[in-house]
Parts: sequence; C-alpha cells; structure tokens
Amino acid sequence: MEPNEDAAATLCYTSGTTGRPKGVISTLRGSYLAAIGNAFEARMNPDSIYLWILPMFHAAGWTYPWAITFSFAAQITQRSVSNTLIWRHFLKSGVTHYCGAPTVQIGIVTHPDAQMLEKPVTAIIAGSAPTAHLIGELEKKNIHVVHVYGLTETYGPFTRGYTQLFWKDISLQARAKYIARQGHAFSTAQEARVVYQNESDELTDVPADGKTVGEIVTRGNIVMKEVLYPTTKVATKKAFRGGYFGTGDLAVMHEDGSIAVQDRSKDIIISGGENASSLAIEQELAEHRAVLEVSVIAKLHVKWGERPMAFVILTSAAEKEYAGRHEAFEADLKKFARNRLPGFACPEWVRVVDELPKTSTGKIMKTALRGMVAKL
Repeated sequence: MEPNEDAAATLCYTSGTTGRPKGVISTLRGSYLAAIGNAFEARMNPDSIYLWILPMFHAAGWTYPWAITFSFAAQITQRSVSNTLIWRHFLKSGVTHYCGAPTVQIGIVTHPDAQMLEKPVTAIIAGSAPTAHLIGELEKKNIHVVHVYGLTETYGPFTRGYTQLFWKDISLQARAKYIARQGHAFSTAQEARVVYQNESDELTDVPADGKTVGEIVTRGNIVMKEVLYPTTKVATKKAFRGGYFGTGDLAVMHEDGSIAVQDRSKDIIISGGENASSLAIEQELAEHRAVLEVSVIAKLHVKWGERPMAFVILTSAAEKEYAGRHEAFEADLKKFARNRLPGFACPEWVRVVDELPKTSTGKIMKTALRGMVAKL
C-alpha cells in the first residue's frame, strides 16, 4: 500500500510563549523534506554525532530524529538537560552537533566544566537571536553558531543565517549583528517574505532597506497542514492569507535579502506613539557586563501608554558586586541603556530576579512575566 504523502505524520503543540498552545498537524511529505533540509543545512554526515538537548516533542525535535537517521549519523539521548552531562559528552563522546535556545547555551558556557574543545562543535540556535557576548563565549570553547529560525507550524527551522566570506575580516561585534539575522529560506522551503497588507488586502513586499517593518510569511512544502485550536477550519483559515502562512513575527528585509526579526507582534512596546522592539532592547541590555539573561516586556504607563520593563538575571560576579544593593545595578543599567537606545526604548523599570519563567524548550514565557507585572 502506497502511503499518502499528505497524510498526517505528527501532532505537535506550540510553545505557548505568547498565548495558549495550539495543536499543529504536519504531513509525511513535509516531515521528509524538512528533515532533508535540516540534515543539509547542519552539514550532517555519517561521521556526525548529535547530542539531544532539544526536546523531541518540540516541533518533533525540529525533524532531527529523521535528519540524523537520513544522514547515517549517531545520536545520544538524555533523560534531562544536565550541563555536567553535556560537557561529559562533549569531552568523551565526540559530539559534533546539538540544538538549543540561547538560554540553554548560557548554561553550557557558564558551567564550571566549560573549556576549549579539541574538535569543533556546531550549535544550532533558535528561539531568539544570540548576543555578541554569547557568540564570543561559545567560540572560545570551539563551539560554532548556526542561527536558524522557524516555528512549530513550519516543522521547526525554515531559514538560516548563512556564513559570508567577509565575516572573517570583521570584528566579533560586527559579525554578531549578521549572525543575529534570521537569514534566508532553507533549500527545502519555497520562500520567506517580509510583507505588509495594502488597501486591497494584497501582500506587498517591504523594501529591502533594513528599516521598513513587515510580517514574515512563508509557503511551500514545509508549512503545516492544519491547526486544531480553537477549531480546525477557523484556526487554519486564520493562519493563512493570500496563500501564505503568517508567522506573527515582525521583521525587516536587508539589501542582501536576509531577514531580521524585530519582534513578535504581541511583544512590541508602544510608548508615546513610538514602536519599541523588546528584542532590540534585550540585545542591547545583554551587552552590559553584569547581565547574564534579560527579558523585556511592556508595562502600562499613565503618561506614555506603555514603557519597557526589564527582568534581569545577574552574572555570578555581578551578584557579589551588587549584593544587597540592586538599586545601584538598576541605575547603572538605565544609564547604560540611555547611551545605546532612544529614550522611548530605555527601560523605565528594572527588576533583578533569580530566574525567568521558561518553557520546556528554554524559551522565556513573556505571558508569565506579563502576569507578574499585572499584579505589581
């Protein structure tokens, strides 16, 4: 019996970082092509050894269970994410590839066992853009970043930031800005566009100027079949327009055709009529020497409508430096922000926390942070 390539292969649920998780149905054809794309883009081969850090249930492990098998590569599974065990595998098992969000990478590079690896390891990063500091710390360990972008609805990654030859001649800070972009569509993805809807409801591409903001849309083989929530037909129809799946991510298109996400549409902070990207603010604040992790959300403001509020986890050194005087750190961070950001994007409030609420895949749950702010 010949299998129907449009038959359902997986039912995965979205992370629920911005709202209620949705059930997403993927097809056999899409899973097959996404797996081939991931194997190719990660440059996997029979000598590759993949370490499972990314949960397999998240977007079917970005189709890596099949990508690894397709490549005749080896894979190492773990019951839970243990940085001690991760480093043991790095040092003893010959790991060549792994996937994980930037928050996961932070735990890896700051672990006491972290050291320069004899052989290079490829870290496939998604969830949010890696900062220059994080990229630098990974490279010191001989861990090389491949930045990808995608959603559960696209079988995981469908774009990649492709390395350019001129990067070797520029500074880490400059290179990090390119690596942070979400890049170009995969070989097995039909296309990725940044568009706005005109008065006739037609999708129009934004100019490739790196400034004009639109929504990322895509179509092709590695786009989901259906959405289950709240009802299959209604949710699926709402997810598509003009034949394209709308990601809900706001981005710009650069002159070289690469995409750079600015924010989720729900996470944009509107302060005094100006739109501030929470991601852009986070990228700048993360450069402060005392910041280990940071997340920024909107908080209501009587005069400006909304203002940014930053939640920060301090580095171990900063915890000692600012012990018992977080107010000093908050003042330092605000001053740091004023030198790097426009006034409307500078955080009005800074709160030091021990941990940030995260999903099982390592993404920061901004919905939970908004709930915390609502109770203040």
